[in-house]
Amino acid sequence: MAGVGGGGLRAWRGRGRRFGAAFGVAMVLCCGMGVVLVDGQAVGPSELPRDLSQVSRIVNGSDPKRPGWAQLEWIDTDGITHVGHWVDGKVVRPEDMPDGYCTGQKAFGSCCNNGEGSFIFPMIPGEHRWDRGVRAALYLIGLFWVFLGVSVLCDAFMNGIEAITSQMRTKKVPMYDRNGHKKVDSATGAVMMTEVETEVWNSSVANLTLMALGSSTPEILLSVIETCGSGFYSGKLGPGTVVGSAAFNLLLITALCIQALPDGELRKIEKFNVYTLTAVHSVIAYAWLVIIVQFSSKNVVDVWEAAVTLGFMPYLTLFVWAADRNWFKSHQVFPAAEEGYEDEEGGEPRAATSGGVEMTQNGKGGSTEGGGETGRSFDRASTGVKQVNPSRAQRRREAMRFISAPQSVQTQHIARRQSTGGNEAEQPEISFVSPKFQFMENVGDATIGIKRSGPVSFPVTISWHTVDGSAKAGEDYEEGSGKVEFEEGCHYKEITVSILEDDQWNEDKDFTVNLKMESSTDAVKLSLAKTTVTIIDIDHPGEFCFNESTYVFMSSDSKAILAIERRLGSAGIATVKFQTLDGGTATAGKQYEAVDQVITFQPDQAAAFVTIPLKSEGWGDEGEDAPTTMRFFAELSEPTPSGGATLGKLTRVEVLIRRKDGGDGGDGEEEDVTWGGQFRLAMTAENPKEASPGELAMHYITVVWKLLAACVPPASYYNGKATFIVALGLIGLVTTFINDLASIFGCLVDLEDSVNAITLVALGTSLPDTFASMMAAKSDTNADNSIGNVTGSNSVNVFLGIGLPWFLAACYWEAFKGAGNEVTNAAWATKITRQYPIEGPDIVAQYPTGAFVVVGGSLAFNTLVFTILALVCLTFLYVRRVTLGGELGGPKNLQLMSSAFLVTLWVIYILVSSLQVYHPDQFPDLSAL
Repeated sequence: MAGVGGGGLRAWRGRGRRFGAAFGVAMVLCCGMGVVLVDGQAVGPSELPRDLSQVSRIVNGSDPKRPGWAQLEWIDTDGITHVGHWVDGKVVRPEDMPDGYCTGQKAFGSCCNNGEGSFIFPMIPGEHRWDRGVRAALYLIGLFWVFLGVSVLCDAFMNGIEAITSQMRTKKVPMYDRNGHKKVDSATGAVMMTEVETEVWNSSVANLTLMALGSSTPEILLSVIETCGSGFYSGKLGPGTVVGSAAFNLLLITALCIQALPDGELRKIEKFNVYTLTAVHSVIAYAWLVIIVQFSSKNVVDVWEAAVTLGFMPYLTLFVWAADRNWFKSHQVFPAAEEGYEDEEGGEPRAATSGGVEMTQNGKGGSTEGGGETGRSFDRASTGVKQVNPSRAQRRREAMRFISAPQSVQTQHIARRQSTGGNEAEQPEISFVSPKFQFMENVGDATIGIKRSGPVSFPVTISWHTVDGSAKAGEDYEEGSGKVEFEEGCHYKEITVSILEDDQWNEDKDFTVNLKMESSTDAVKLSLAKTTVTIIDIDHPGEFCFNESTYVFMSSDSKAILAIERRLGSAGIATVKFQTLDGGTATAGKQYEAVDQVITFQPDQAAAFVTIPLKSEGWGDEGEDAPTTMRFFAELSEPTPSGGATLGKLTRVEVLIRRKDGGDGGDGEEEDVTWGGQFRLAMTAENPKEASPGELAMHYITVVWKLLAACVPPASYYNGKATFIVALGLIGLVTTFINDLASIFGCLVDLEDSVNAITLVALGTSLPDTFASMMAAKSDTNADNSIGNVTGSNSVNVFLGIGLPWFLAACYWEAFKGAGNEVTNAAWATKITRQYPIEGPDIVAQYPTGAFVVVGGSLAFNTLVFTILALVCLTFLYVRRVTLGGELGGPKNLQLMSSAFLVTLWVIYILVSSLQVYHPDQFPDLSAL
């Protein structure tokens, strides 16, 4: 309601030119006494006051926007307060007035007296009489404060999710030899098994489900609470926030991540197959949303439509799991069977090797120059090396690939088919079947095919010899030469070159094989007389990284022990340099001793530990101003062998040393993982003496939310399950605050819920993800954690955030379609007609027994606009990947141009969507399509 003065009433200035004398007297009394206390006849619950003698209060004398009417209040015989307007000598209900602040269709706004759309707020009686501007400012401040609270609680929620997804289990797996063959016990003939530890949750599935749920919980719960809490009627705030957050995440966060890298650096998505799946399904999700609200069953969501929307979630989860396990690769590393495999044509059994695979129809192997990578990976159980990122360099030691090398049986059949086709060339030609061959160094004998085309009615003899390249004869392969005789009618021959294997890592090496005619003749032409043979090394020394991003020790500890892991390979001797770095509050020589040394890893060694001496005497005397935590850093660099061993993601870590209170109690470190420790940390600002004023202010602003988050059980309880459940409930409660505050603020400033959702609410719920993505873009070696998970999160928003509440609502109204629900159906019809004055009558006529109504309108239009812009954005990122080598980074000028382009797309989405809400007549009507 419009504001009132200090006494709760706004002075009447005599602007009501059409008011009667009695009303003027009443206004004078109002100004003088603060209220109108007239003992008139009581008004019934469904009646309106007939004159001012039945009015309890005049809220304001006139409204500048609508001169000639005043806002009134009266109390009926049931003690319920009503609001109306005095217009031309009579009382009119707000819903019967032209649209305005708390009148007409906006009479039931959440900021109005007895309004709809909120659950907890407003909490103060008579709040609707406050000044409108002051009230809007208070609600805006409260909304941002609650956004901070959701962020704090989401951190606790993510702790529980990480505890759940990091659980390990032990399973038995076959043991493999160096050729990728299963080891067999010579005594029993059984496959040899070993026990390994593996994660319970598949990483891609965890990212798509629990991790996406953790980052999207506010949006999802906002939609669920708005729909289910309003009696299973649809709202605009929840679905709008889902779409608005998707636009913010895909367009704005990606734009910020692109320019977050230094000049020239690039990051690309490594799990591109999973990313592609989630990107495609995210577009499908929002296109499907447009279809069901606008075209399938116009303005109504049927049970089957909501069920399909919700069912996309398990479908996509299964799809991503299969893609992560390389189910959709076109080939596999090993032949269809391993040792003892017999060809379909009845050939002799042969041993399966990593170098031999079948030819394609054109006579070339599938992994020739420019060919793609295929294959499945396997863990070498004997070393426990775990594959992290399925990139080409990381797969090389523990996974086989599809290698180009012809199989003579099939190739000869192809040659025979070609020779009987009746289209032989007039001049015979001899050439290698491919310009390039690749073999693993443990292949043994590399088989290289030579083909003859054209007339084969006479014999031909050619010679061949090897020529060194980066691979040297006698070291990497055995020098070879010889003659090849093509008899009459022969189309195909093979030569073999022995590849030598070693146990040390080397870069890939190559040599060439050349053909030469034995005699000078023009009858036969050499068309491809030179081929390159690449030897792929399988002894990868691996990559080095820390196993934690932060290590915490107590001041009473004598040493800090840091673990260095060697992943993705452990062949040969490798080294990495370790050194401590100042830059924090701890000083070398005072709180710790500097360490600068080279760590040597022996063959098959997967981990090493480094000890840093700590100096407890360097802390000085305890006092109120003494720091409670000191920090320094440690870094890995200079891996060897150069060009082989690499650095992983975590190459720089933070080491925290916390002061231990006096006494010999040993619970200082344990307290942090107990409920008591959580409350202590919530109340304490870390290093208050060193903290900036802004950091201290933020601590005190959020201390209430920190204390609420401390009520969540620690993640160590029940493997994070207790944390998950309690944090989810608290986030649901605080999300209800967001719904109320955002709705009331929009009502106060005349901001439509559809626009409020895609701007203010979407920004507030996505802000924590923005900073997290930018940090990941800067620190990670790839773009998976920064933007790779955006498409999965956007898909989950639709499938859960919209699919779940809509499915429940559709089922609810479906249950009331039977006989005996006439009262409920009548109430539904009344509300739908009032809420949607244009579409409502047609909907009620078509569904007289009720249905879950979701009017397309702005939701369908805005979603369609986003879907189009999402396609543009995804195409743009793919072009960057192909041309620059990565979705993020690049030259600084290109970074800025790319970011500006994506920001422009987001601005277009906001402007077009907002204008459509306020001026729908100026935009295409989707219902007419």
